[in-house]
Amino acid sequence: MAPRRGITLAKTDFPLYVVRSLGCNYFLIAGGGGCAKTGVSNTVKIFELNSTGPSYEAKCVSVCDTGSKATMNAATFGNEKGYVLAAGLEEECQLYSIKPLKEKPDNIGPVRQEAGDGREETADDKKDTTLRHRHVPKDTQPEKLKKTSTAKGEDKSIKDKHSQQSGEATEVERMFEFEKLGCILTDFHADGGFQKAVRFSSDKSLLVTGGADGFLRVWKHPSLEKLYEVKAHSGEIDDLDISPAGDKIVTVLKEGQPKVWQTKDGSAVVDLPWEDQGGIAYRSRNCRFAPVDGSTKACTLFTTHIPKQRSGKHVPCYLTKWNTKTWSVEKLQSTGSEVLSCLAVSDEGKFVAVGTIPGDVIIYIAFSLQRVYRAQATHGIFVTGLDFLPSRKESQAAHARAHDASLLSVSADNQVQIHHVPCRTMISVVWVIIGFVLALLMAYMLLDTVGL
Repeated sequence: MAPRRGITLAKTDFPLYVVRSLGCNYFLIAGGGGCAKTGVSNTVKIFELNSTGPSYEAKCVSVCDTGSKATMNAATFGNEKGYVLAAGLEEECQLYSIKPLKEKPDNIGPVRQEAGDGREETADDKKDTTLRHRHVPKDTQPEKLKKTSTAKGEDKSIKDKHSQQSGEATEVERMFEFEKLGCILTDFHADGGFQKAVRFSSDKSLLVTGGADGFLRVWKHPSLEKLYEVKAHSGEIDDLDISPAGDKIVTVLKEGQPKVWQTKDGSAVVDLPWEDQGGIAYRSRNCRFAPVDGSTKACTLFTTHIPKQRSGKHVPCYLTKWNTKTWSVEKLQSTGSEVLSCLAVSDEGKFVAVGTIPGDVIIYIAFSLQRVYRAQATHGIFVTGLDFLPSRKESQAAHARAHDASLLSVSADNQVQIHHVPCRTMISVVWVIIGFVLALLMAYMLLDTVGL
C-alpha cells in the first residue's frame, strides 16, 4: 500500500514558516529568505481554496512583500472589515489590515469575495495596488517604529515578480489589499532580538508576544500600548498561547518547565512539571489551549515534548494533555521517534495535530489522543506550520465535503498541503459493507460444505 500523503495545493519559490486559514475559502502563507542577500523574497500570499470533483486546488489572489525580513511567526483574526495579521519580523511585530477589494456574499466567514467579475482593470483599481499606511500618533510607545511610505505600483510589481518566479499566472487576480498598521519592537536580546511567538486573545483586545530575550510582553490591541512585561524565563520563549477565556497565558522554553501566568497582571500561576521518561531528559517544544465542546468557559492544554539531546536511539517524543483545573497531566501519548516541530488544535477543540522534523503530519482526537491520520514524510523537510480549516459544518457548506477535519501544512520545502480526516460515519459504513460481504461469503461456504 502506498504511504498516505497530503494533497499539494501550492509550491512557492521561498521557504514557508506560517500558514493561517482565513475562513473556509482562503488561507494565508508567509516566509522567505530573511535578511540574507540570496535573492529569495520575503513574502505573504493569500490563496483562494476551491474543490473540484475529488480534488482541491488553490489560486493566489494577493501578494505582499515584507521587505528585508521574513515572517517567521504570525497570528490572525477576522472582523467585519476583513482580517488582521500580526507578523513576526525578527525583533519586530508588524500589524496589517487585510481588506477585500470587492464584496462577496457572507456565506462562510466574516469576509468573503467572489473570484473575479470579468471586468478590465481601471485607473482606480491601479491606485488600489499601493500599500497604504495608517498615521501613528507621535506620543506612542518608544518601542513603536516609524513606517515608511510605499511607492505607488509597488504591490503590483511585487505580485507580478512572484507570479513569474513561482510559475503561477503572470496576472494575479488581486482580491485583497494589505494596509500597514502599527509596528512594535517586541524583543531586545543583546545578540539581536527575535520574536518567536505571537497570539491574540479571543476577544482581540490583547496581543501577546515572546522571544529570544525570555520576556513575556502583553500589548493592548489595537492601540499597541504595552501593558506589562515579565521576565518569564532565563532562556528563550519558544512558544506561548492564551486561553480561550483570556485569563491565562502559557509559555514554553528550551530549558525548564512550561509556566502558566495570569493575563491581567503577569503574575505566575504554576509551573507544569513533566517527568522525564525512561531516564531521558525532555524539554517542552509547543503549547496550545483548546476549548472543550466549543466553549470558551472550559479548556484543555496541549504541549509537545522532545528529547533535550538527540541520539542514534529511537527515543519517543510525546503529546501531553493537561487538566487546566488541577494543572496535572491527564493523558500522555507517544508520537514516535520523529522529533516534533509544530502543533495545532481545531477551532472546536476536537482535533490536535503535530508536525515533525522529517516532514510527517499526524492528527489525533483531542479527547482520547487516538491517532486518526498520519502522512509520513509528506513534506521533504521539517514541517514549520499547521492550521485547521474551520469546523466540519462550515467546511462542508463551503466545499460539499464529508470530512471531520481538514488541516493545512507548510514546510521549508516550499510546499502547502491539505490533509483530511474522513468522517467517522463514513468509516463505519465501510466496515458495515465489508462485514456484510464477509458474512455472505461465510454463509455460502457453509452451505457448500453441507452440500445445500
